[in-house]
Amino acid sequence: MELKEGQEVEVLDEKNGFKDTWYHAKIIKLNRMILVEYDNLWATDQQGSQRLRDFVKKCSVRPLPPREPNQIFECYQEVDAYHNDGWKKGTIIEVDKKLLRFTVFFTVLKEKVDFGAENLRVHVDWIDGKWVKNQQQTLWLCPSLEAARGYNRRDGANQHFVQCLHTLIKSDYPG
Repeated sequence: MELKEGQEVEVLDEKNGFKDTWYHAKIIKLNRMILVEYDNLWATDQQGSQRLRDFVKKCSVRPLPPREPNQIFECYQEVDAYHNDGWKKGTIIEVDKKLLRFTVFFTVLKEKVDFGAENLRVHVDWIDGKWVKNQQQTLWLCPSLEAARGYNRRDGANQHFVQCLHTLIKSDYPG
């Protein structure tokens, strides 16, 4: 990937422990380390607030992912959700077709959050200079929707917990 000063990119913030979160930024200066200025992250000092600038490694920078118009989202689909000023990887676990709302579970954060379609995008990975869709797709094999959502179930006097099994299936998709 050929980077240029002034280019809009996404940056993985590994310093603050936000794994799987990409932030929109612009390249300010190219050297051994890349100076970026974030769009939605701010630094506050005695003069007030200004956009945060930081030096990052080249391996933490990628171009903006392609945005597909009229994306269709489904239950158990791997997505990126715009949450707390960055794009976080998660899995859709519930769809409300009437309200067009999607509940996304974030494995790293261990929380679920509701989103509208405008704050979701299909998850893609930047690998060897190419965008790759669904290199690993999670399928949930559950006896009930409640189990998929992580809830417990009781059956009569015998208490047992239905656990959701998930299997990683590796698929190679062109692109």
